[in-house]
Amino acid sequence: MRMGRYVVGAICGIAILGSCWYYVKFSRRPHGVNVLLVTFDTTRALRVGCYGNKDALTPALDELAAQGVLFERAYAAAPLTLPSHATILTGLLPPEHGIRVNGKNGLDAPIPTLAEILSKNGYRTSAFVAAFVLDSKFGLDRGFDLYEDDLSNSPEADHPLHRSRSGEEVVDLALDWLDGGDDKPFFCWVHLYDPHHPYVDHRDKFGDRFSSNPYDAEIAYADAQLGRLLEQLKDRGIENETLVIAVGDHGEGLDDHNERTHSNMIYNSTMHVPLIISQPGRFPGGRREPAVVSLTDLTPTVLSSLNIPHASPGYARSLLPALRDEPLTSGVCYGESEEPFVESGWSPLQCLITEKWKYIRTTRVELYDLDADPGELNNLAASHSEQAQTFETALSELEATFVNRTALRVNLTDEERRVLESLGYAGGGESEESTASTGQLPDVKDMIGYYNQLVEAQDLIHRREFEPAVVVLREIVKGAPEYARAHGLLGMCMAEMGRFDDAEDHYLRVLELGRDVESALLNLGLLARRRNETEEAVKHLGTLLQIYPQSADAHFYLAGIYETRGRETPGVDAMKTAIDHYATVIRLRPDHLQSLASLAWILSTCEFDELRDGERAVRLATQACELTKFQFPPVLDVLAAAYAETGRFDDAVRTLEQCLNFPGVMEDRQFARDVSRRLSYYRDRKAWRAK
Repeated sequence: MRMGRYVVGAICGIAILGSCWYYVKFSRRPHGVNVLLVTFDTTRALRVGCYGNKDALTPALDELAAQGVLFERAYAAAPLTLPSHATILTGLLPPEHGIRVNGKNGLDAPIPTLAEILSKNGYRTSAFVAAFVLDSKFGLDRGFDLYEDDLSNSPEADHPLHRSRSGEEVVDLALDWLDGGDDKPFFCWVHLYDPHHPYVDHRDKFGDRFSSNPYDAEIAYADAQLGRLLEQLKDRGIENETLVIAVGDHGEGLDDHNERTHSNMIYNSTMHVPLIISQPGRFPGGRREPAVVSLTDLTPTVLSSLNIPHASPGYARSLLPALRDEPLTSGVCYGESEEPFVESGWSPLQCLITEKWKYIRTTRVELYDLDADPGELNNLAASHSEQAQTFETALSELEATFVNRTALRVNLTDEERRVLESLGYAGGGESEESTASTGQLPDVKDMIGYYNQLVEAQDLIHRREFEPAVVVLREIVKGAPEYARAHGLLGMCMAEMGRFDDAEDHYLRVLELGRDVESALLNLGLLARRRNETEEAVKHLGTLLQIYPQSADAHFYLAGIYETRGRETPGVDAMKTAIDHYATVIRLRPDHLQSLASLAWILSTCEFDELRDGERAVRLATQACELTKFQFPPVLDVLAAAYAETGRFDDAVRTLEQCLNFPGVMEDRQFARDVSRRLSYYRDRKAWRAK
């Protein structure tokens, strides 16, 4: 128990010192100090040259370490991109900022971000992110004058929905922004996603050097992009005026502990990250800091180094003493992964890390002596049960100090969910944090093999190889019959193969398991629609809206069902219901192109006079055209119909003439005939009105 009191006491002491530091009244921040934050996604510390990897090719990171401070034992708070970046940019742990997994939630507005604080203190701010998982809809854009997350022109990777872009493209944008600045100091965040799976060996740049180890090639490629940024600082003569932070958001399993990538486990393979901070001419260089530090410490470190007073968030502290070559006491680092529970119903993980010990709370707890066993291979929890209990007490006491928040739910489209799956994140689940007793849940150590098989099945599905995927998925559910995600994927495969009864059985099994209910109900509704069982589809989609009224997908598919009813068997009530559902989708997702176009078409062409509204249709159709940059003929056709409904036949004629002139339109004979017929009618009406 003494150990428990010591650990929590140390943590509380750090928090108090941090708060005192921030409330000191500084004279003013150093004039003209810029901040460049470069986050290396999925970068394992021990694969970097200056962290001891002799085979690495990381000259930029190595040079930065020689000029600044390398933190030997820096730990992420979670092995996932969005939660970890939220921690970096707020100084809060995942339970405190509320983002526990990728793709479900966004940062709540009352939580101040580093960018917001710097913006209020006269900084111009920008962010350049490389992957959809950090899209602005997840809330990290607050405080940035420019948040560059446009992936629309990104090349396809392993399949069309794997939306991310190269570090070269991201850095090109960042360099342009840095070149175009004024005299105000800047805060620029650059996100390099390249080390994330799937790996590329970059043979065009490195030859055969990394042919057998493409992960290291990706780190070398990302390092080269950092080098370009550092080179520009030198060229502009602002190297000594810029605080540079290079940090990994989390590591990579690389098959250690049977984890191929990351997110499900919290061993040091995915939690130990590189962290280097440098400002030549201001802080001494070449220091290797052995103290244990957390990525929560970055926000207070930046603010204290700029003399910007700010209350210390949570248990975060400033690392400024280390930058000044002064002694730094080791902290006690908290880490977690809710991913196993949220996505699979397995035990969540929490840990405490000290200089010597690593304690992991799960169904079968783990305790490692990091001095003797840095690879975390020898679990001492049974032989050191008293020590393990001391850490459990300390962990519970620490958790009791958290000001827990529930992050804002983000409404993803079906495509965006698939994008997250393509990046290795499911983005599903029912709960943002575990509610069941850990001891009652499967341990991820026992289940990780099934997860690896699931990833294998997903790869087959992405290649539309459904039969082999079914073989793998059936092996999973045989060994883990309560693995809802496997049943959900089996349902999807069966539906794609036309085996609708089997698909329905697996979707219903997901409902029985009580996990990913939203996805299961949506899939059941779509399956019923494919079978022309519209009443059944309406029932499932309606049930989904009772549980989750903000499901834009449910509203959209219901709108389509009622629109079809209203046209096939003309009925004003059905059509009005369709209008209401489309309007709800647009309220929830203003950029939903199909709903904008469909609602504009109904309001322009509906046979019920009381439902037509030409002016509203023009607004909606114009919005749809703006989303497509007036380059999508079917939407131009809708805009023309809206113009005609308002009597603007000259605009309708001009729009349809533009539509017919697009390359390839005439090859779609049915569409071309329909447009030509409407064009003739609008011309006649235009001529008639001219008379």
